[in-house]
Amino acid sequence: MSEIAISHLVHRIHTILCKPKMRAMANSQLVHSTILHKISLVLFICSLLGYNCEAMSRKAEKAALLSLERHWGKQKNIKWSSIMDRGHCKWDGVTCTREGFVTGISLSNYNLAKPIPLEICSFKNLTYIDLSYNNIPGFFPTVLYSCSSLEHLNLSYNSFVGSLPLNIHLLSKTITHLNLESNNLSGSIPSSIFQLSSLEVLILDSNPFASHIIDPQFGNLTNLEVLSMSNMNLVGETPNTISKLTRLRILDLSSNPFASHRINPQFGNLTSLEKLSMSNMSIVGEIPDTLSKLTRLIILDLSCNTLNGTIPSGIWRMQNLESLDLHSNSLSGHVPDEFCNLKKLSTLLLNDNLLSGPLPQNLTQLQVASIFFLNFSNNQLTGKIPSPLELKIFQWSFLSNPGLCSSDHFGDLPMCTRLHLKMFVIILLVFGSTIFTCAGLITLIKNKAFFLYEKDNAPSPPQWKLTAFQAIDYDTQDIVCRLIDANLVGSGGSGKVYKICFGAENVIAVKQIWTSGGPEDMLEKQFQAEIEVLGSIRHGNIVKLLGYISSSESKLLIYEYMEHGSLYEWLHQKDDPAGTTRQLLNWPTRMSIAIDAARGLCYMHHGCSPPIAHRDVKSSNILLDPEFKAKIADFGLARTLLKAGDPESVSAVVGSFGYIAPEFGSSKKMNEKVDVYSFGVVLLELVTGRRANGGGGYENLAQWAWRQFHQDEDIHLTNLIDAGIRDAAHSREVQLVLKLGLICTGTNPSSRPSMKQVLQVLQR
Repeated sequence: MSEIAISHLVHRIHTILCKPKMRAMANSQLVHSTILHKISLVLFICSLLGYNCEAMSRKAEKAALLSLERHWGKQKNIKWSSIMDRGHCKWDGVTCTREGFVTGISLSNYNLAKPIPLEICSFKNLTYIDLSYNNIPGFFPTVLYSCSSLEHLNLSYNSFVGSLPLNIHLLSKTITHLNLESNNLSGSIPSSIFQLSSLEVLILDSNPFASHIIDPQFGNLTNLEVLSMSNMNLVGETPNTISKLTRLRILDLSSNPFASHRINPQFGNLTSLEKLSMSNMSIVGEIPDTLSKLTRLIILDLSCNTLNGTIPSGIWRMQNLESLDLHSNSLSGHVPDEFCNLKKLSTLLLNDNLLSGPLPQNLTQLQVASIFFLNFSNNQLTGKIPSPLELKIFQWSFLSNPGLCSSDHFGDLPMCTRLHLKMFVIILLVFGSTIFTCAGLITLIKNKAFFLYEKDNAPSPPQWKLTAFQAIDYDTQDIVCRLIDANLVGSGGSGKVYKICFGAENVIAVKQIWTSGGPEDMLEKQFQAEIEVLGSIRHGNIVKLLGYISSSESKLLIYEYMEHGSLYEWLHQKDDPAGTTRQLLNWPTRMSIAIDAARGLCYMHHGCSPPIAHRDVKSSNILLDPEFKAKIADFGLARTLLKAGDPESVSAVVGSFGYIAPEFGSSKKMNEKVDVYSFGVVLLELVTGRRANGGGGYENLAQWAWRQFHQDEDIHLTNLIDAGIRDAAHSREVQLVLKLGLICTGTNPSSRPSMKQVLQVLQR
């Protein structure tokens, strides 16, 4: 219908409705008829205008979105105004109903740095808002009270300050998800929050609230499924009313300065719990038997308390338990045979307790291959380590148990000396047979030595095969003959690295890998991964693989030579007394290195098809050329992914200590976010000057940095920063990179940014 026709109809209505009253009063029956006629006409016109009114509403919502973009300064990640030809329902971060009305706005990690405007509630169907991981300042945004249909609100990891408003209950009555984690909220939690009876998820972690007890009114939120209040200055004891939250799946009260108290036995009533985390809470006494009622429990963390007594037997019968962390307590008694019932177990930390007696020897039911983290160290255990646990990944899991022994000096433990009589007889028979056989062989060798070592039967030298990915002006013999100790520049578990010069401007690095030639040879697999990945990609921030040489005995990888070595050597030279003295890396150089490395990883994750996960990102695998341009190296553990973001199964934990993402301890799934975590550790190295495993005690660098971040009340974080780069001119940028490193090392993979987003933050 044209605008002229619509205008004409509206004009007719106006004319009819505005006729003099005297005419209508002439006859009451006529008046009644006229009114009915007018109403019918209005309804008819409204039906004609209905479609156009909806179109106008959608247009208004599009204008409101553009108003939000203008308010937040057209951030680099928000590109709505540049794609006007696409419907607003296809814009990044916007979701709509089938009719085209906005239902969700998700602008997580968009670097928004202005308060939330009133326009955000201009959408009548808006149910979902996610503004996490930004720099939004100010007090809690009461403008959100106008979002009457809101169900999901995530404001975590921003810069909100002050107390929560006393009238916070004016948020939508339909709200089910409220996340305010990691802001700078203070004061107390207002009692009106308990009027939000529809809440299913409430997350308040890591805010410097005033010291306060857990309000008994939390028991009124009977729809809660997730309650997370770690590191928010809770004191006192947990109230009995918390047992009313029978729908709770996740309860996290860890890292709060509770006064010494016992675990509330009524927690046993929370039979829907899948995760219970109460570490570092000054809990005393024994673990109550009632916890064994939590049969759905997947994660139980009671570490770093003062618990004593034995571990309740019911815990060992929790069939769904995947992670049990009881380390750093005073627990005593034996590890019972029921330990073998935990078939889904992937993490078991019982270190730093008073456990005694032998470990269960019959582990046939236990899925040892699925266990990633196991620690019995610093106890009083005795006897032989069970054979199924004598694996390389567990070699440090039994230290500081003077009474433990192993079958073959496993984990630097002494050998067990008591042998079963039958085993002794078998060994004696084998030994006697060996002596008899050797005597016969010696006689045979003496008689036929001349014939066995004739010249014609002498072994031939290994046959080398050269495969080049780029034009090179040297051959196999030129390289092989230069693999001498004088050219050796490094060595490790996988082989040796040589620097070979063919003139002042033609220098290469050759990595020699020794292999056994067997199909299960791990080094052989790493060699194949290296040539498959680097042989197919080219990027200025990924080290060049010029070619490789192979024989039946060893493999040679030929790289461009990176004159300035690794980032690790430059950052941590003070930790190596035998190392050469180098100049201190200033902040601009460190920042440039971070950007270069991020570009290389970003290309692997977003520029390759299929995407590639490096899986061993660390400062020693970031190499520097003469101009300190950084390049990613060592792709022996790299793996192509079916699709970016999708988790894929892995058979074992890979990577280096301090850089391994925590999801390897609780799942067999991984994606490229493991590289984001490892790169976050590298960023923390650049800022703090500490090594990845240099957190102190049982902490790695990421854990140490997070703890320091939560404890630093003035938020300047100066104590975390390497003394060599505490320059006021770069203070803001250094702190930005520090916070980016913290975000990248978040425990939840989905909360970490992509490498594309990391690079955008570093380049801004």
